[in-house]
Amino acid sequence: MVEAPLSPLGALEDQCRALLAPLVPPGTELSFERPRSADLGDLSCSVALKLAKGLGRPPMGLAEEWAAAASTNRESAPLVREIRAARPGFLNFYAQPAAFATLVLAAVRANGDRFGRPPDVTPRHVVVEHTSVNPNKPWHIGHVRNAVLGDVLGRVFRFAGHDVEIQNYIDDTGKQVADLLFGLAYLGMLSPEGIAASPGSEKADHFYGEAYVRINALVREGIVPAAEMEAGSARFMHARELGEYRDLVHTIVLAQLATAWRMDIFYDLLIWEGDIVQAHLFEEAMTRLRSFPSVFPQEEGRHRGCLVIEMGDFLPEGAGETGVEVDHPTERVLIRSNGLPTYTAKDIAYHMWKFALLDGDLRYQLDTVQPNGQELWTSSPKGQIQKRRAAEYLINLIDVRQSLPQVVVKAALRVAGFEEAAAAQHHLGYGIVAPKGGKFSGREGTEHSADGVLEEVAAAQYARAAAKAVERGASVPEPELRATSELVAVGALRYLMCRYDPLRNVSFTIDEVIDGKGHTGLYVQYAYARTQSIFRKGGYIGNGDTTLDERSWASADPSLLVHERERTLLLILARLPGVVAQVLEGLSIHLLADYAHELAEQFALFYEECPILRSDVPPDLRQARLALVAATAQCMRNVCALLGLALPDRL
Repeated sequence: MVEAPLSPLGALEDQCRALLAPLVPPGTELSFERPRSADLGDLSCSVALKLAKGLGRPPMGLAEEWAAAASTNRESAPLVREIRAARPGFLNFYAQPAAFATLVLAAVRANGDRFGRPPDVTPRHVVVEHTSVNPNKPWHIGHVRNAVLGDVLGRVFRFAGHDVEIQNYIDDTGKQVADLLFGLAYLGMLSPEGIAASPGSEKADHFYGEAYVRINALVREGIVPAAEMEAGSARFMHARELGEYRDLVHTIVLAQLATAWRMDIFYDLLIWEGDIVQAHLFEEAMTRLRSFPSVFPQEEGRHRGCLVIEMGDFLPEGAGETGVEVDHPTERVLIRSNGLPTYTAKDIAYHMWKFALLDGDLRYQLDTVQPNGQELWTSSPKGQIQKRRAAEYLINLIDVRQSLPQVVVKAALRVAGFEEAAAAQHHLGYGIVAPKGGKFSGREGTEHSADGVLEEVAAAQYARAAAKAVERGASVPEPELRATSELVAVGALRYLMCRYDPLRNVSFTIDEVIDGKGHTGLYVQYAYARTQSIFRKGGYIGNGDTTLDERSWASADPSLLVHERERTLLLILARLPGVVAQVLEGLSIHLLADYAHELAEQFALFYEECPILRSDVPPDLRQARLALVAATAQCMRNVCALLGLALPDRL
């Protein structure tokens, strides 16, 4: 059997690199790219363009010389069929079709669910913090984007072989929770003993979120003076820092988690901001920072009476405060003059804890067992001290509007001399999700709740699937229709949040989520369902799977896959490990969605132009094409597992 590397395209690159290495100056980096069209080969190298000026040669002449020289040694590179020079100085490599097809199918077959994992990964303890929704209302679709992106990153790093811990930071001592508590008290929904009105059968995050909207409306209308709310919220903020009302906030957190679980998002650890304060980690962090000249109590100006950090050279150029009233442009407040810490200051303590830079620690206890069977732990003053592993690579999912506080946290680590930790901290900022021509507001209750969107998309898919079943005269059990519609709804929303570059703002419409064509999750799901339909029609069903059996795999002759659509599909399959590597390197999650869409699109073209089960297809070609379908289905399963996109066998 052909040796099956994790990355067949990497194996082709290695052989191309070996052909060029003796020809270029020692130490020259040789990188390869995907040409813009199939006519220009399977891999392209621009080394001649980069070196021409230094060597005093025209790039095209240099490329032609190296192409000819490398071609004379092509026997040592069995995966390479041809090397051509192309203007203005590219070296284009063409794979040997039969050898490359054999290698790709062997790699997918041998590695199975592991295919796509980049080779030579050094495992690290990776901490991903995502979601971190204020526990005062239900998730809206902006929160969904954060949670989905974070969940996908966790899946990708775990797939690559890293030890991953997913954390959800509960901002239970912030102003929004305090505003909610004030609102509940003002509306008569919170007794003096701290007992809140019961949500009954209504989901708790929606029930209390409605109260949050009501109290803010009363303030906007002038019925409740803003100063009264400000003073009341300050009292509740202090109460939360003392640990009061935790059970109420926990009820809301569990309701939010139910939305996460519905979307196939799970966590390892909940970290409560209040626990960081109560465990004196915040005090320890501030004590450490106070020992540095850059952290001091400000005695004048707008920040008078505050503990501040002077960012100085640690603040990126142009990031300082500007304006007439600004008297300390590169300072950031850590503790306000009223003694309350800022969100950023508490975040600094949290990050020092993540990197195990503090002597103190939190206590932990089991919070619940999630629907997937995974234990969810939480920080808790009533818990036990447990030994934890320090983060070696940290990713924070926070929208781009909070980029500056993340810079402050990183600078604080550097001020304290923790350069290694600062370098290991990575902020993945993402753009906002908003309706076309407007914006959402939690205070005004104008947001699309995640639960509401899921219900609407599931209902639309159910109606579509039921109508299609009637049209075909098929009898589909009601539970199957409902379950599949739910999978489609979750997949549609997850895919929408992954398909855009994270930094790009998303204009949200329900119609775009429901759409079954184009760059959508449903389009990918349809493509996978078609692979399974092929196997059902071909009689390849066994052991509960709809796929190709081992005997059929072994009898397939990949050298017969010479059609343009077959070769294109093989090359896309081979690219999966490289795409995963790019996501690991640049946190570019949208590349996974782009890959899934391209794979589905090219499979559709292959299906149209390369008949498989038709009676006039020779048996050996049918077998080879079935193997290609099986490999395509495996890659679809792998990339969609990273995206968290369920793949029903039937739609």
